[in-house]
Amino acid sequence: MRLAGGTDPYLRYFDFRTVESGEYNDAAIFQGTTVYYKIYASDATMQSEISSISTANTQYSSNGYNRMVQLGYLELNADARNSLLIPRAGSGRQVVIRLFDEASYTARVHGNDTDIEVSPVWGRPLRRLNDKGFNFFADTEAERENNPVPVSGDGDVNYTGYSDGKSWYVNAYAVSVGQNDLLVNLYSQLLHLGFIIISE
Repeated sequence: MRLAGGTDPYLRYFDFRTVESGEYNDAAIFQGTTVYYKIYASDATMQSEISSISTANTQYSSNGYNRMVQLGYLELNADARNSLLIPRAGSGRQVVIRLFDEASYTARVHGNDTDIEVSPVWGRPLRRLNDKGFNFFADTEAERENNPVPVSGDGDVNYTGYSDGKSWYVNAYAVSVGQNDLLVNLYSQLLHLGFIIISE
C-alpha cells in the first residue's frame, strides 16, 4: 500500500490490500472491505481532520471509524452495484481505485492481483451523495453534467477555506466490515489511503 497524493496521473489513484486474516476473517461475521471518502476545498482543513481521525484510530476498535463518520465521510459508491463493498475472497487481494479518467487511465475500481487470470471490476467510483463522478474539470458539457463541481451544502464536502475552486482534495480510508449475530455491523481500525488532488 502506498499513500496517494500529488498530481501525476500515473500515481493519482488509491490502492490497498484487503486483510482477510485474524479477527475479521471469521466467515460468520466478515463481510468484506469498503472505502469512505470526503471532498475538501482546503488542504489545511483536510490535514486537520486527518489528524483528528488518526488520534481516534486505535487498534482493535471502531473509534477511528466513528470519528470519521462524525466528520461526514460517506461510503464510496460504484455504478455497477448499490454499495462498494469488496466481498471476501478467502485471501487478501489488491484493490485499485481511479476516481476519474485522465491521460490513458480509466476511472474504475478493480482488483489487481497477479494470481488470478481476470481482475474483477466493481465499476466506476461515484460520489455517494448524488451518484456523480469526480472529474470536476471535465472538458465537455455532457461530462460536466455527470461530474458536477462540489458546492457549499453538499453532504460529502467540507467547504471551509474555499478560495478559487481550482483544486479539490479527496481523502479516503478503507475499513473491514463484519456483522455479529444480531446483524449489527462491526468496523475495523481504518487504513488511511491518502488523498488525491483534482486540479483545473
